[in-house]
Amino acid sequence: MTKRELPPPFTLSESAQAHIAKALAADATAIGFRIGLKTAGCSGNKYTFALATEQRPADRAVTINGLKVFIEPMAEMQLLGSTLDLVVNGPNKTLDFVNNPNESARCGCGESVMFKPQP
Repeated sequence: MTKRELPPPFTLSESAQAHIAKALAADATAIGFRIGLKTAGCSGNKYTFALATEQRPADRAVTINGLKVFIEPMAEMQLLGSTLDLVVNGPNKTLDFVNNPNESARCGCGESVMFKPQP
């Protein structure tokens, strides 16, 4: 039996891809980009983004448009069908998931999200 790799749970916008690639190129110790969730804010969850220097045993490693991405287990199902984008607001640039069909609400300041219950 051959092992079939599942497609990535989300897509990257061109601007997010360029932003992440630039950050990875600037850090010789980084082997990829890590995405996760943590409990925070008034809506309950916050996306986390960091350069990864190692693959953790529970991470799902995927390659998206040539970039190595490590997805923490709690985050994977919540990201299905979404797009990671670079959001520009004046002089500030932040990564954020847009068009995430799994979100049910965001707090007023946009710092945290609530997800629909999983079936």
